[in-house]
Amino acid sequence: MLEFLKEIFIIGLQAIGVAMLLAFFAMFVGWMERKLIGRMHSRYGPTRTGKFGLLQTLADTVKFLQKEVVVPRGANKWIFLSVPVAMAAIGFTATVALPYGGWFIFRSPVALVFVMALVSMMPMWIVLAGWSSNSKYSMIGGLRAAAQTMAYEAVVLLSVLGVVAIAGSLDFADIAMAQKGRWFVFFQPVGFFLFTVGILAIIERQPVDIPEAESELIAGWRTEYGSVQFALFLLAEYTLMLIGAIMMVTLFFGGWMGIFGILGFWVKVLLVAIFTMFARATYLRLRVDQLLNYSWAVLIPLALINFMVTAVAVNNL
Repeated sequence: MLEFLKEIFIIGLQAIGVAMLLAFFAMFVGWMERKLIGRMHSRYGPTRTGKFGLLQTLADTVKFLQKEVVVPRGANKWIFLSVPVAMAAIGFTATVALPYGGWFIFRSPVALVFVMALVSMMPMWIVLAGWSSNSKYSMIGGLRAAAQTMAYEAVVLLSVLGVVAIAGSLDFADIAMAQKGRWFVFFQPVGFFLFTVGILAIIERQPVDIPEAESELIAGWRTEYGSVQFALFLLAEYTLMLIGAIMMVTLFFGGWMGIFGILGFWVKVLLVAIFTMFARATYLRLRVDQLLNYSWAVLIPLALINFMVTAVAVNNL
């Protein structure tokens, strides 16, 4: 009994640690994104709250928590209120199976499938967010998000099959250890390209932020949300960014293998996050039809060809 309670206590502490990591990552990367994009746009970005504006995202979080929760007239109240909590919970649950520089809360031989399965639940909740808001902008944004996410989840799933075929495992630790002295990005350049495009589409970052295009849909499926609900959506967004960055580093850039170990792992994760910021600040937004045609007509067939070629090559070695 004592051993069971001890194990539960340790798991609880680890979960709290991951929650604190997510909050810190969201606030730090949010600040960095605003500063970097500000500089690229010849602006300063946040400067007043704390040294270099470092406390601006914390101040924004406190502001969100103090605002009133408003449910639009005609909205489905319980679904409307449950969606932000569900999306934040899904993101948090997915991070439990991720590697953190060789350290795991929950290590599984099918961890990659576990994370992908949880992320694939997001479109359903996004559609519910748009429908329950009783808003045309939200509904259009929700349908766009669902179509985009489902199309590019297929791209991401097919892009990692080549890595799985080479490593012979669905365990993040085994995949990282299989890259000692040889990053998979050099063996799977096509898979890496497909994975990068797919992750950008899933986290709805420019140039594929079509579901929340401000010039067309105000804030897309999040238009009617404010206060703590909007903060939970931002947390879910940055959690997806962290999941994508950790998966990219682990699958293609050797994870924590190498002379720098865990430090090198987190530097690579941060560089991937910075890349998404540069993409947001520099590229133009695509149209909906362009994005979906590109996925179904080009990327998915290319991903299938890449997987078949990789499978044949691995089988002949």
